[in-house]
Amino acid sequence: MKRFRYAYEFFVVLMLLLFAHAFYWIFLHSPMEAQMGIVQKIFYFHVPSAISMFLGLSVCAGSSVIYLVFSRRKKGRGLWAGINNFFVERRDNVDALARSGAELGLIYASIVLVTGPLWGRKAWGTYWEWDPRLTLTLLVFLIYVAYLFLRAFAAESESRKRIAAGLGALGFADVPLIHYAVQMWGGTHPNVMGKGGGGIKDPTMQAAFMISMATMYIMFGLLLYTRYSIERQQVELDRAYARLIDYELGEPPVVAASAKPSQ
Repeated sequence: MKRFRYAYEFFVVLMLLLFAHAFYWIFLHSPMEAQMGIVQKIFYFHVPSAISMFLGLSVCAGSSVIYLVFSRRKKGRGLWAGINNFFVERRDNVDALARSGAELGLIYASIVLVTGPLWGRKAWGTYWEWDPRLTLTLLVFLIYVAYLFLRAFAAESESRKRIAAGLGALGFADVPLIHYAVQMWGGTHPNVMGKGGGGIKDPTMQAAFMISMATMYIMFGLLLYTRYSIERQQVELDRAYARLIDYELGEPPVVAASAKPSQ
């Protein structure tokens, strides 16, 4: 545990150093874009935030699928039974990871939906266009807002958790549509990262962008781990509180069944 704590602290320090380095490259070292001016600097935050949004929602969707598929223990010693029981014994962890991924995905989606219109005001003359990619991004934001609202009222209800997990898994279908929206339907949004997109040609701009991406990736990993740890502690605290209430009411405490089958 001590080594893991040192690793966590190392990545925190690395992230802070990269942040300072990224700000230097973005605002002091990379050249000013001729047409967009200072507004072009939003690009270095907007695109990494969009990719981090995809990562967070991927974590939520993947964990939701695992939560739905692996719900009951299976007898036997086969490979599938072993995989199934491995995840069944860790369903609370998987559930906590799904919620953490959704929350991070929404945070980054909010950054995307704020920085995008600021860039669009300069590029298009308006803060918002009902462009396919913009509209789909707003849609995925609303889907996962609904997911978190449902989770907030799910409490310990297994059925509500499963409904929320279903929404978390199905809502991810919007993510590939966001990525390929420009290729499929066109629109005003530039295809920066895809084939045929304008991209960034200047080597200094490319270096600033890569540093910004690396910073965002490390920050995403740290935030995900931190939020997941808090969520797991909250689950344990809620269970301890429930056991205390049962004890005060004179009810026998509920003991979790052993993960190993009885001999």
